[in-house]
Amino acid sequence: MVKRLIQYSVFLIALLIPCLGIIYLSLQEQNQYKVEQSLEFTNVAYGDIVQVERIDMKESIKVSGTGVSKSYLFQEIGKYEYPDRIRFIVSEGDYVTEGKIIGYYKNEAVLATQSGLIESIYMGSDSYIKYLDTSKILLKINTNNDYIVNILNKQNIELTDHDGNIYYVSDQEDTLDSEGNSSFYLTCEQSNIKYNQVYENLELFTGTVYSQTLAIQSDCVYTYPGDENNFYVRSVDEKGNFIQEIEVITGYECDGYIAVSNIEEGTYCDKGYKKLIENGVLDHE
Repeated sequence: MVKRLIQYSVFLIALLIPCLGIIYLSLQEQNQYKVEQSLEFTNVAYGDIVQVERIDMKESIKVSGTGVSKSYLFQEIGKYEYPDRIRFIVSEGDYVTEGKIIGYYKNEAVLATQSGLIESIYMGSDSYIKYLDTSKILLKINTNNDYIVNILNKQNIELTDHDGNIYYVSDQEDTLDSEGNSSFYLTCEQSNIKYNQVYENLELFTGTVYSQTLAIQSDCVYTYPGDENNFYVRSVDEKGNFIQEIEVITGYECDGYIAVSNIEEGTYCDKGYKKLIENGVLDHE
């Protein structure tokens, strides 16, 4: 029995040796033709590549405001012998239209003689109803931005929106509000400004054009957290390979472009780096 096991073992070994040899030779042959690959990591652009260029920049301001009214209308109710006995079915803050029943006096209907928002009902020697005239709506702007304040303070300034509507500064508060803002009232005959509606980031053009200004798309210019007073662009070559970070001096911004200096015209810049900085994905290189 033992002799037979030994014979089987010798037989199996005899079969395995050629197989192992073939496998070894095959691996050796594969190694001869194996191409060495090396991964090369290149510091490239994180977004679109754009150039510093010269463009005509239209001066504009972006403002936010609310539709308000500064005009008032009055309805005299002193004609009634006892105006304090009028039973009003409206109250302060209600909007009424001319001809609407607003109360009753001795079973006689009292009609509104004006259209507007009831601001107050005064009873006394001279009884009247005070209405806020909502047919003459102004855009009230509160701002502490010195640049915007200087623009709006210009005499006879005429501003135009993207639709060609013309705005004028019709009034200004003499004092700052509790938050240190200057308050301006803009009027626009063509625009349908609605009472109490909030308008965000309304772009208004001043009519001034800065010709052939050295500028770049605003998305290329970034700052670092804690260093918001210094501005940078990430310069690359035309294929997107990183060259250097350049500190620039920024100026007027309009229509997605910002005026820059301390950089050459034609410089290629990375448009995607700013977003990564803002999202905290990258730190200072």
